[in-house]
Amino acid sequence: MVNRRISNDIKEVGLSLWERGWEVLDICEALYVSRSSLYRWRGIFEEHGAVIRPPSPLKGRTRIITRAVLEAIRIVYKSIPTSILMNSSIG
Repeated sequence: MVNRRISNDIKEVGLSLWERGWEVLDICEALYVSRSSLYRWRGIFEEHGAVIRPPSPLKGRTRIITRAVLEAIRIVYKSIPTSILMNSSIG
């Protein structure tokens, strides 16, 4: 099977045929999809009630350092004279 984008209609048809008693291998041959795809669609449907996942609410990287910690670091650096920072990195 090739890596291709499968429409939501095909996914819904595949699950519908499965519910009506078709064998998994027959569905895969008829729709030219893999067994793993069919099982994945069923899992998504059982979890979300649709054949596609809703978009993830997470965007971008998660922060390891919180805003409060970043603000505290900024205050410390602002309060320490530059010469002390430069001398401490040398020694």
